[in-house]
Amino acid sequence: MTIRNLDHAVHPRSLAVFGASEREGSVGKAVMRNIVAGGFEGDIWPVNPKRGEACGRPCYPDAAAIPGVPDLGVIVTPAETVPGIIADLGAKLAARPDVPGLSIAVLRRGGNAVDAAIAAQAMLSLVEHSGCVGFRPDFSIVNTGWGEAKDMKMSIRFTRVDEDSYEPTGDPGPAYTADVGSFGEGIDVSVRDVLDQAGVDTAALEAGRFSCPSRDALNVCRGQVMTKVNFGAAADYVGGENETIGLTGIGTLDYSWSDDDGNTYRQNEPFRVFLTLAYIQTPQEAAECGDGFGGSPEATRYQDVEFPIGKRDYAIAMPVRGNRNLDSYTARLKMWSSMSSIHRFAIAAHFADGSTRESKPVTFFFFRPRQSLFESKSEPASCYLPRTVEGCG
Repeated sequence: MTIRNLDHAVHPRSLAVFGASEREGSVGKAVMRNIVAGGFEGDIWPVNPKRGEACGRPCYPDAAAIPGVPDLGVIVTPAETVPGIIADLGAKLAARPDVPGLSIAVLRRGGNAVDAAIAAQAMLSLVEHSGCVGFRPDFSIVNTGWGEAKDMKMSIRFTRVDEDSYEPTGDPGPAYTADVGSFGEGIDVSVRDVLDQAGVDTAALEAGRFSCPSRDALNVCRGQVMTKVNFGAAADYVGGENETIGLTGIGTLDYSWSDDDGNTYRQNEPFRVFLTLAYIQTPQEAAECGDGFGGSPEATRYQDVEFPIGKRDYAIAMPVRGNRNLDSYTARLKMWSSMSSIHRFAIAAHFADGSTRESKPVTFFFFRPRQSLFESKSEPASCYLPRTVEGCG
């Protein structure tokens, strides 16, 4: 296996190699060595929780730790780990709406690849709710993957958050569980029953409207709300900033998903969410908003190569005229598909003398989030606060 085979499939600006290794004879070492020796000039991010480095580059423990969203993820780990890695990459991509997508190549010694069913996996992101009213004990889960999330169950614990890093700190509270259900594009999740179990006076929070004479007195006003409302077992974890009072919840979402052949897989994903419990109103102050961005730079021109869905044994013509350098030509290919999918193919170059040179088989996984049409139904019928309570709308 050489880096030339990958160049014929994609020409990314950054690579993450899952399963990168220093062990002689391993696929992970061969891939890393060939990428580096092949002169790849973009960012190379080896990923292996058991290795400190690979080919002189520091290894990252997982997808969440790498410094960006890679253009291409190369996976050389055992087949059973592939769905989890793709889910992690999906979560990283979902957190970056400015990144249109990423490609994934699943490589195996001997040319075997994990089944294309992983393209049917759900890809989830959380949307926190705020504004309209002070008490918003809910959030939405949006699915931009191509498969349905089935029989989801949530486990959630409340936690303190460090004021400087905003990361959870200390021991979290007890775990509460709730059934979320099955959904395709998205679902609203209410945590009100969980708050009731924790002894929080949700009725007082729902009915109450809290005010403060000035922002300078917010600390005093926050203390008054904490005294007036019974927060039960969650009182030690109540936090928030400025006018907002709320709880940070951490936990897991456990669900199943099925591929096109009817095989069912279990998935367990961590999550974190901030729940707005109260909003302290202060006299309105004009917000200062800067000008918008002046526009996007002109994009480089590429030749589109669209891989069709559901077709087999087809060819895509990519004519080359003149004595053009083949490497520079393949670097301008924009390879994509209309949905997350796996394509197995080879590149064949036909020359004027009648000869043909063909690459080794390549497995190309194109990862493209689905545009979710989910619209939350959780917003109250009437509002006494702006729908967006902070920032420049």
